[in-house]
Amino acid sequence: MKKFIVLFFFLLIVGCAGTAPLSAPGITGFVTDIQGNRILVVSSDSKDFSSTGGIAEFYNAIWFTNAPVEIKVGDKVKVWYDFVADSYPGQSEVIYVTKVYQSQPKETNLTEPEVLSSALSSLENKSVMAVKSIKFNESSLAWKVTLYDTFSNMEIHIDVVDEK
Repeated sequence: MKKFIVLFFFLLIVGCAGTAPLSAPGITGFVTDIQGNRILVVSSDSKDFSSTGGIAEFYNAIWFTNAPVEIKVGDKVKVWYDFVADSYPGQSEVIYVTKVYQSQPKETNLTEPEVLSSALSSLENKSVMAVKSIKFNESSLAWKVTLYDTFSNMEIHIDVVDEK
């Protein structure tokens, strides 16, 4: 019986290897740029640091090395990591990453990641962009993308036509 219990725990530990960590991800956000094996993930939630003299709309952004090749610009992801270099954007290494499922309206041809990738590629200024919203407008058959330039603190509105 003792051997069975030891074998059970061994198989349980080995079977769980490679699965998602038990802790919460370090950042959840959109992949807004890729350079080689690095991905730039910008948080989708802002923090208000104005009460301490900081900016009112801060979006965490981190360049990650060791990113899997299936991650693309426009994907929403959760990333687990250990340490991050203090810079903006920060720098770290992916321990584990998973895509967040994004639903697609029935009347559209494009997915949200495709729309975001198209919107980002249309920009001349390749700054650190946070994604404030991505919405499909049924009457115009176009997507409305609202980005936030974290360096100039300005909103940018981009329409992406969804051709059927």
